Formats: sequence, structure tokens, C-alpha cells
Amino acid sequence: MVIPASGAAYGAVAPEGAPALPPRISWGAVLAGGVVAVAVGTMLNILGVAIGASTVDATAGATPARPASESAPASGCWSPT
Repeated sequence: MVIPASGAAYGAVAPEGAPALPPRISWGAVLAGGVVAVAVGTMLNILGVAIGASTVDATAGATPARPASESAPASGCWSPT
């Protein structure tokens, strides 16, 4: 049985009896990392919606009486998050 040596040029042969190496990537960990990234992004989006919704007074039907020049920095800081 011929097993290519780790890190060697293509076509290199491992010595007889060399142990087979396990896969170098754990696809379970990659999938779990993706799930965690989506979950964190979703939580941050929900937090942003909650902060935005808390600035509106639903009983009065009015939005914050704030000029756009004051709210632009806040939305600019939140956007990269």
C-alpha cells in the first residue's frame, strides 16, 4: 500500500508501515462555527431592532424628534456590527 508522505511533493512514497494520518480538517467544527456565526449575527440584528423599536413611542404614534444629523452617527456605528 502506497501512502503519500505529509508535506512532500506529489508522488512521494511514505515508508512501509507508516501510520495513516487522520484528516486535517474537522468538518464538524467548521459546521459548528458557521452555526455559531449565524446565531451571533441573528442575535445582534435582534438587538438592533430592539434598540430601534425602543426609540419610537407607539402610543403617541410619533418617531423621535431628532434631526438626521444626530442619528446618522449612531446608525453608522451600528451598521458594521
